[in-house]
Amino acid sequence: MVKTLVKWKLRAIMADRHMTNERLAELVKVHVNTISKWKNVNEMPKISGSEIDGLCDALNCTVFDLLGEGKI
Repeated sequence: MVKTLVKWKLRAIMADRHMTNERLAELVKVHVNTISKWKNVNEMPKISGSEIDGLCDALNCTVFDLLGEGKI
């Protein structure tokens, strides 16, 4: 059986926008280590709605841009 998971695309979007961990942390109002943890995973991390909103605002994207479908 193939499982479908929610793929987390923060790393790719940050690269596309030339956004650093430090700058994104400042804009989202979280610690830079939090951005690093979020960026370095392939599955969506536990994250609040306000943090998702902050990421979308800072990166000029939608939640759908941050998420994708993958197979495992």
